[in-house]
Amino acid sequence: MRPASASSAAAAKTLLLVRHGESERNAEAGERERDSDSPLSARGRGQASGLARWMTQQFASRAISLRTSPALRCVETAEIVANRLGLSRVIDEDLREPPERAPTLVADADEARAMLDAIASAQRSTATPRAESHAELVARLRAVLERALAEEAPVVVLVSHFVTLNVLLRVLVEPASPRAGLWVRLDNASVTRVEIDASGGVMLGYVNRVE
Repeated sequence: MRPASASSAAAAKTLLLVRHGESERNAEAGERERDSDSPLSARGRGQASGLARWMTQQFASRAISLRTSPALRCVETAEIVANRLGLSRVIDEDLREPPERAPTLVADADEARAMLDAIASAQRSTATPRAESHAELVARLRAVLERALAEEAPVVVLVSHFVTLNVLLRVLVEPASPRAGLWVRLDNASVTRVEIDASGGVMLGYVNRVE
């Protein structure tokens, strides 16, 4: 695949994109959690423990950096992994989930433009905060990628959310123009492995692996 960010990739890197374990709200609503910040469910804690055991088997001999979204369900997932592997964790605000009905969730560019126009119109008449555009989301995830590639550890774990990780994956494999509205399945506590070589070339090891 084309380079993800060749200018910053000084050494080969393994990125592990991890979706948080099932939250209590996930379990109650049977859907993605976007409007609250509930802790992991009992099942989610078990999922995170299984993930930690698998990571111990696969990567215990390699230095690992662990970064997480500030959302409670992500922090708790990261803590279970960190405790098992003896790691510290860094909270990265840019790994947060985009707000509800962000334009990156729509199917095509025309719908995105219409939504942005509606948001702009609402801003002029109310004090409602503006939703994050797809371009803004891509920009902050490029910053996440830059920080990940700058880590000394050869393995970097990024714990985040369904939408955020999908867009980050698009940033990696379509660096010139990451598309919106195209999703891959990412289950709770799943791992998507991305190998980046010294020139910035990208190879997917696997997507949505659940242990």
